[in-house]
Amino acid sequence: MTRIVALSFAWLLFISGCTVQQSPRTPERPVESPVDRLLAAAEINYNNNQLTTPRDNNALQKYRAVLEQDPRNPSALDGLNRIVEKYLAWARDHAEDGNLTKARLYVARAETADPSHPNIKPVVNLINDREAQKTTLFTLRRQDVLERNTSRIAFDSIARHITNNRAFTTIRAPDDASGRWIYQELNARVPFRVEAAFEANNTPSVLLSR
Repeated sequence: MTRIVALSFAWLLFISGCTVQQSPRTPERPVESPVDRLLAAAEINYNNNQLTTPRDNNALQKYRAVLEQDPRNPSALDGLNRIVEKYLAWARDHAEDGNLTKARLYVARAETADPSHPNIKPVVNLINDREAQKTTLFTLRRQDVLERNTSRIAFDSIARHITNNRAFTTIRAPDDASGRWIYQELNARVPFRVEAAFEANNTPSVLLSR
């Protein structure tokens, strides 16, 4: 009997020593929220310049969807600001290049993102200033300029425009001496000192800006 008990005890010890060890569990990935997914998708749209287009797949649409769920979400608010700033940067570039129609289009798109953005008005003012600037170009015959034989009628007409419009003058001439001669002829016909800049150009002309 004693032997049977001893064998049973030994068998129990053997079984307990053979317990199967479980492998460590792989940590579960955090579940991505709908807001996180929208923000990630919006960032892709932004980097691809899909700011407000295509209609059903753009950054503005996704940032607004985030704000519907979380009105103070800082990433979405920053996204709207970046959309406005990118559009305004494009608008400024086009205004400087004289493409005012395109510049106004980009301002309008910036306003769709945030019409109260404080940087919109300065860009609109810049576009308006560029639009108000009008230019008139008078082309002169090269040979007449080189021979100092440009007609008085031509100079009188240019001088009249300068006087009436207080226009800034850009004189284009093939050489410095010709440029100075054109300036002297104009300055003698205007009741105030002509503000002028000089540019080297094989085709003589006078550009008036106001």
